[in-house]
Amino acid sequence: MRKLLLVLILFQSLQTIAQKISGIGFLRLNKTTIVVLDSLVKSSSHIYKEYQKGIVKDAPFIYNADSLEGDGNPQHKTFYLGTVNISGIWLNDIKLEFYKDTLYSILINKPTFDFITALNTKYPEAKETKKTKKVQCYNTYNTFNNEERTYNILYRSDSKVEAYIYMNIYYDSKCEEQTVHFFNIYDIKKLDAVYKKGEALKNKQKALSDEETKKALKDF
Repeated sequence: MRKLLLVLILFQSLQTIAQKISGIGFLRLNKTTIVVLDSLVKSSSHIYKEYQKGIVKDAPFIYNADSLEGDGNPQHKTFYLGTVNISGIWLNDIKLEFYKDTLYSILINKPTFDFITALNTKYPEAKETKKTKKVQCYNTYNTFNNEERTYNILYRSDSKVEAYIYMNIYYDSKCEEQTVHFFNIYDIKKLDAVYKKGEALKNKQKALSDEETKKALKDF
């Protein structure tokens, strides 16, 4: 009986270690559809906008209206969420990308300590790496010796999904410390499909533009 109990405990432990991350809370890659945004609207007081074809359209979804990321692909839609609560943990500045109305990428800027702790607890097999580099920066009067640091926590990397936390601490042209810090999880094949479709559309648009230019210069 005791041996059976130990085997069951070991089996449960192996299941925990073997589980693969496929999303955050109710946001699941290749399962969550674009209709989830309706429920997110009701739980937030922010204003949402949708980016598509390089145009900002009024829509009931949260957005950062400072930049346009439309690639001209009507099957690719990007949404920015100001805040969302998942299992009691508040997340800020979230980017959701949908392909054919199904979620394929989640990016969270400046993930909180609580969020990182939750991830590391659920996925203890994550691999952490650190790189450092000695650098010099200058101002009008002095030269400073600093150390740039890059941290990476890899939660999953296979033929289907990539998931990781990245942090880079560096020094800008004014010798001031800056930080890039985000969590990203995405479906590799769909990301590649979106990229290739976007490049094809850009090339097609460029070809049309070049043709129009040639026509305009016909009598030049």
